[in-house]
Amino acid sequence: MYKPVLGPAAALLAAAATLATPGCAQTPEPGRVVDAVLQAYGGRDVLEGVEALRLEGTIVTAMGGQRGHFIRIVEGRHSLKVMLHYADHVEIRVVDGEQGWNGATPQTLTAASGPMLAAMQLQASRSWLPWILDEMRDSLSVERADSGMVVMSGGLAPGLSLRFWVDASSHRVLRTESDMDVDGMKMEFATDYGAFHRVSGVLVPFREESFAGDTHTASLTVEKAVVNPPAEQRKLPMGD
Repeated sequence: MYKPVLGPAAALLAAAATLATPGCAQTPEPGRVVDAVLQAYGGRDVLEGVEALRLEGTIVTAMGGQRGHFIRIVEGRHSLKVMLHYADHVEIRVVDGEQGWNGATPQTLTAASGPMLAAMQLQASRSWLPWILDEMRDSLSVERADSGMVVMSGGLAPGLSLRFWVDASSHRVLRTESDMDVDGMKMEFATDYGAFHRVSGVLVPFREESFAGDTHTASLTVEKAVVNPPAEQRKLPMGD
């Protein structure tokens, strides 16, 4: 396993990982945990009014320390637009339902398939926190529960699953793990979340640390978050 780097949040994760389920309190029902998370993130009434979320900020790669600007627009687990703008190149990823594209400009995007498409679909799903938990509630099971953390997991599609690390006190999701087993390729992606702030009543993490397997890949700092942005802000700067 990698070593988390988010300070207090990471310490909670490390402590929870050392505790086994046997001997702990009664295992909570997944639906109750989901309800507590939804309440912590703003409550069902507020969350049901959210159609889209736009995030902008800074990304710093772990390998080489390359610094760039990112835009992420998510409109549900099946709709994601991401632009990473570095000094020497641009990366774009788009997910729309069962299809996905990537490339350097909207005009030159090429269709993604296989593991690449699966990885993008996982990113779209975990970007739709906390709503994705509500959508997955019937498939979730509790893997571990103790006084500090509840860990739940569930399947998204054949070969794709998500795991959620939920702080038992704040009911915030402090970590997600995305498992992929597609076309003979197995991979685990992980994201640690911190620096939570409320935006239009919705709790949003303004700090993310991303990992691929055991490798720390990037640090993201959100500088601007907009809930239900107008139509023109649901597009990438160069258009879709």
